[in-house]
Amino acid sequence: MARVDKDIPIEEVIKTLKTLIKEGKFKHIGLSEVSPDTIRRAHAVHPISAVEMEYSPWALGIEQNGVLSTCKELGIPIVAYSPLGCGMLTGKFKSPDDLPEGDMRRHFDRFSPENFHHNLKERLTEQIQSIAKRIGLTAAQVCLSWILSQSKIIIPIPGSTRLEGIDECLGSSKVKLEDEDLKELRRIIDGAQIKGVRYSGKFTFNLYLKLTYSSKKC
Repeated sequence: MARVDKDIPIEEVIKTLKTLIKEGKFKHIGLSEVSPDTIRRAHAVHPISAVEMEYSPWALGIEQNGVLSTCKELGIPIVAYSPLGCGMLTGKFKSPDDLPEGDMRRHFDRFSPENFHHNLKERLTEQIQSIAKRIGLTAAQVCLSWILSQSKIIIPIPGSTRLEGIDECLGSSKVKLEDEDLKELRRIIDGAQIKGVRYSGKFTFNLYLKLTYSSKKC
């Protein structure tokens, strides 16, 4: 489920999906952008196989909102999308103008001209690049390796349109950052004051949805 419908009780949705599983239509159920409460309620009806959430050095929400701890408790893998901060953490973009015409990131709050330049000055990307250079990796590999080190249940899913980019990302699975590097990264990441919400406007549709209706609602 890419997004949860706020007008339909999650229990009813999962019951329907459970029936379809019994009919052989598919084998597993996954959720995306949901709260700990929704995860627990859904999991009580049928085991949830995965929860998809944004997670990266500049999107730490799952550490703070209870999603990570809930999934650890229930043994549910977290599929971490945008693990490279929508590309910002690779160092590829120096200005909003570097984004291709028609790229939806041009509409993201953190990529607005004011916020972009503020976030660039926070030097999160620059400091990650510095660590990467010191240990012989790319910034993308450092970010992915850092994510993998945070919990065994987290599976990052970086995107790439180039074979070289895919090879670069795959290389992170063969790297284990030293404890000192992890401590330095955590200090840098926690200290960064990122400006702007993850998404705004129409892109917030059912984002991190916490459902407040009664489970008895039809």
